[in-house]
Amino acid sequence: MHAEQSKNRTIALVLLAAGDSRRYGGNKLLDEVDGRLMYRHVVDEVLALPENFFCKKILVSQYRPILDCAAELGFTAVENRESHLGISHSMHLGLAAAEETGAEAVCFSVCDQPWLKGETIKALVEGWQESGLGLASLSCQGKDGNPAIFSREYFPELKAITGDRGGRGVLRSHPSDVYRHEVANGQELEDVDVRAITDFFMPELDVYARFSEVQLLRFHEPDAGLFIAESPKVVERALNAGYEPVSLLVETKHIQGEAKEIISRCGNIPVYTAEFEVLKQLTGFPLTRGVLCAMRRKPLPAAKELLAGASRIAVLENVMNPTNVGSVFRSAAALNLDAVLLTTGCSDPLYRRSSRVSMGTVFQIPWTYFDSIREPWPSQGVSILKELGFKTVAMALKEDSIALDDPVLKQEEKLAIVIGTEGDGLAEETIADCDFTVKIPMGWGADSLNASVAAGIAFWELGKR
Repeated sequence: MHAEQSKNRTIALVLLAAGDSRRYGGNKLLDEVDGRLMYRHVVDEVLALPENFFCKKILVSQYRPILDCAAELGFTAVENRESHLGISHSMHLGLAAAEETGAEAVCFSVCDQPWLKGETIKALVEGWQESGLGLASLSCQGKDGNPAIFSREYFPELKAITGDRGGRGVLRSHPSDVYRHEVANGQELEDVDVRAITDFFMPELDVYARFSEVQLLRFHEPDAGLFIAESPKVVERALNAGYEPVSLLVETKHIQGEAKEIISRCGNIPVYTAEFEVLKQLTGFPLTRGVLCAMRRKPLPAAKELLAGASRIAVLENVMNPTNVGSVFRSAAALNLDAVLLTTGCSDPLYRRSSRVSMGTVFQIPWTYFDSIREPWPSQGVSILKELGFKTVAMALKEDSIALDDPVLKQEEKLAIVIGTEGDGLAEETIADCDFTVKIPMGWGADSLNASVAAGIAFWELGKR
């Protein structure tokens, strides 16, 4: 298209305001931002442009208050009664309304960008008209954003989009035909997908502020309950292991930082945010790297199922300190053990502190509990291990203990290293049932080690190398 012809292209504006705001956890478009309803920011900026700048102004929404207001302000208000079909359906409705006017192009913008300026929209359209290109997008430091412009030749591609996908794929498919208008203030491109905490007693925050670990564990009884993962690394490893996120609690400064990728991966779940001190007051502790994620537990396998193919495992007996449990898991994963079994007296590996101390390895190394009814420990539990070919190694200081580096241990094809509780160590019955009793030689008259320290040493000496 010649430049002179391109300057005269008629363009319609379509504002999209029909989203379900699942990530926000409520109808964000009708929440206030800087003293105005969120959707009104973009609407008011458009109204401040020259009267005939767009040949038609269209607003698509599922919300009656927004539709009524748009109609009163001179927009063509289009109701989306099937918002569950995704943003593509809103685009199709807006595009159809634009085509009725014979518009040669459509500018799509969203109503959850409250910092977008009308002068920026105007500059984008005028730059696109001058360029003679078929497509356009705002951009900041290499990142594209809304609004975006599509000339008539791309309408068929827009109509082919389905689900919760916008027109970004069309822009990527035709990079040489895209005009990009660079904005200096990247905040103009930011949409509001997170919900600032204004009420400590929001029921959605109960899982972070008022429910104990045990209450979370039993949240969906008889089905598996919930747990809280803390820090981006731990949440990432939980996601990698297939755990389903329910909601996120994020320190404000991490929204565009360490938590950004996590928020993106979690999809359309509620994201709640506040400053560090507010979150500390809400939860009762300082968040590690500013991220908590409520997640659904998964059913645990039976012990026999877990141990198929394993040759080096750890067994934790009544280790009640969640920090020790997490530390044992971290060592077990790092030193190549195949699995971890726990007695019912142990702290839960998915408790927040355990999973954080483990650096998320509780989501990497297989584990389960001995069933207290069908596989009571130690009687039935030790029998199961022996039935599967494991020699059991009780870590205990006894007169008949052998040294950890005794060659006979490394000759065994399958070993189960049994670690006892803090302070009391292993039960006498457990020691009696095990094949070996093993000690770690110590100096300076020391007679014990922290359970997790002892476990790490044993895993290094007896693990797979």
